Amino acid sequence: MKRSFAWVMLTVGTALAAACSSTNDDAGGSSSGMPAGDAGPKADGSSGGTDGAIGDALAPQDSATDASSDADANVTPGTFTLTSTAFAASGSIPAIHTCNGTNVSPPLTWTDAPAGTQSYAVVMRDLSLGASPNYHWVIYDIPAATTSLPQNVDQTASPSVPAGAKQTYWSFGADYSYRGPCPPSGTHDYQFTVYSFATATIPVGAPATDPAAQDVIIQANKTGSASLTGKYTQ
Repeated sequence: MKRSFAWVMLTVGTALAAACSSTNDDAGGSSSGMPAGDAGPKADGSSGGTDGAIGDALAPQDSATDASSDADANVTPGTFTLTSTAFAASGSIPAIHTCNGTNVSPPLTWTDAPAGTQSYAVVMRDLSLGASPNYHWVIYDIPAATTSLPQNVDQTASPSVPAGAKQTYWSFGADYSYRGPCPPSGTHDYQFTVYSFATATIPVGAPATDPAAQDVIIQANKTGSASLTGKYTQ
């Protein structure tokens, strides 16, 4: 009787041990004791490891931050700009600078020219007259150290300020620039543009007094430009 009872108990124990082993295998247990969630992906395809999930989420953010830092390091330091204390961009040009006043050139200032600039030119045109030659001012070979023009630049071929600069006639007569706005009627737009050059002087147009001929050379040799437009109503 005792032997039969012992045999029954041994059989039950063996059965219980087998059942426990089967349950652990089905649950995805491992011999290392690592939690089942760290061993692989979940049923929905997401990562089962918490550390891995954080790492995946942070990686794109770190890359974006690095790219942003690189972009900031390559930002252009400044833009070539032309301004005047006489009028704002798209503002009205004071009468003193027109044919209805004393016809003197307005003060101009420019900043952030391209690196390596050796000289400048300033050209003024009446945009409202279209593509036809309508130059009111062409002054070139302005020294690199000069970043502004005073009011009332001499109306001669070689003005005293800035020293070394040269001027052509304007488009409407044998008079050296500057000649201010003088529209036949209505409101006209007048554009001042400063050009930069990599040389201290540029070739002289033929004839030297022709503003259109000199502008062709200016356009062929410029390294940068900045414009300011004002309006005048007759």
